[in-house]
Amino acid sequence: MDIDTDRIDEAVLALLHLGLHQEYRAWKGFDWDAMNRLYEKGYIGDPVGKAKSVVFTEEGRREAERLFGTLFAGTGRAAADQTTKPAARAPAVTIEYCRQCRWLLRAAWTAQELLSTFEEDVGGVTLVPGTGGVFVVSVGGETVWSRKDDGRFPDIAELKQRVRDCVAPERDLGHVDRVQR
Repeated sequence: MDIDTDRIDEAVLALLHLGLHQEYRAWKGFDWDAMNRLYEKGYIGDPVGKAKSVVFTEEGRREAERLFGTLFAGTGRAAADQTTKPAARAPAVTIEYCRQCRWLLRAAWTAQELLSTFEEDVGGVTLVPGTGGVFVVSVGGETVWSRKDDGRFPDIAELKQRVRDCVAPERDLGHVDRVQR
């Protein structure tokens, strides 16, 4: 049997995300060859050593989160009947916020607003602590708002419109779509 090592590496990287602790560390209980390939791809620090965990690179942490959402995010258990076609996965929303700036409450409020509006359209909202004044909202891995690029925090109505355009473009947001500026 031919084994696609790239797909194995993606699954291992996604599962490392599941064991994430202390922002960038994960337990290294996986196949050594896969761990070495992830190291060679620049996603993790050198796995060889006595430490029981491995350190993600910044790129590795982001890719692990993306892959975890792609491979494992869902809205519940699949039906036991294997004859039915599985439902398409809703895209996950990620809010990366600056922990140094103490923007957790702002990120949590934004998450609550998005979940209240798009509870049937998104596969969940994940808050990711970052540094350096970051406040980025992504849908399915695509950035829809960046405080750095947009020059300000999002107005919630404008952010909802951008998220809607990604997850349910045909949906009317009611009063949010009728706000005059």
